[in-house]
Amino acid sequence: MSNWFQWSFSGLQPQCSAALCSAASRARFRARHAIPALRRVLMAVALVPAVAGAMAVPEVALGPRTGHAFSLATGELVYLEVHRPETADGRVLRDQVEYRGPDGELLARKSVDYRPDPVCPTFRLEDLRTGYVEGLERSADGRTVLFHREDTDAPLERAPVSAEGLVADAGFDMLIYRELESLQAGERPVIPFAVPSRLDTLDFRLRKLDRRQVLGRTATVIRMELANPVLRWLVEPIDVAYDAETGALLRYEGISNLPNPDGDGNYRVRIDFPPAGVEPEPPAGEPSQPVKQR
Repeated sequence: MSNWFQWSFSGLQPQCSAALCSAASRARFRARHAIPALRRVLMAVALVPAVAGAMAVPEVALGPRTGHAFSLATGELVYLEVHRPETADGRVLRDQVEYRGPDGELLARKSVDYRPDPVCPTFRLEDLRTGYVEGLERSADGRTVLFHREDTDAPLERAPVSAEGLVADAGFDMLIYRELESLQAGERPVIPFAVPSRLDTLDFRLRKLDRRQVLGRTATVIRMELANPVLRWLVEPIDVAYDAETGALLRYEGISNLPNPDGDGNYRVRIDFPPAGVEPEPPAGEPSQPVKQR
């Protein structure tokens, strides 16, 4: 199966028009940068800032939490996500996130500030292995500005974007809380999402997939997919499971925001945030593809 990064156009029918393929190619370039940003949204456990009218987060999100990231291909643990939120009055103000390898090596870090906007917080993520940086900030005149740097030797680039309805990073979880009832009723909202790596935004569609047992809990599974109907069938969706009773994030499955040093592109992962006393559940791994005989 294809994933959000590694689009496969080899399966397209030969009669596919040049215009369609050209449009898909252009969207491919935008999407390959957008999805890692979406991935970072989903995995931020500090869900809601302390602002008037903001929804309180699940109790489990008020304390430190660790996500266990397993390769979907092999079932092996590839890294941990360690969240240390700063809270007040039952709400999360900021979050400090560390990405660590199985041996404890610090791979990347992220800081998030939810106070300016519950759905569009400011944030900064840095990959310590390459020097890649991306994030969102507010300028002195109140504009919403995206920024990114490809590596340590590259310049830091910035660009303002429209803030109307914008969702960024862990603000996605606040959006899920706000829209969960309508999603369960069958609505399929389309959201503009901040993509710092492209200094731009991209539209995604949300929908309820099903209810299932995840880590011993009944979970509501929300699917994220490109809003563009032509491109939607070309790529693998992202599925995120939330505890149906508490709303806590339980599991993410899809493309990771961290590159795989032993492969082409980023990890494809299952990341479990197990409740207290529950062990994470590594995936079984994918069967090896048979070698074609010449």
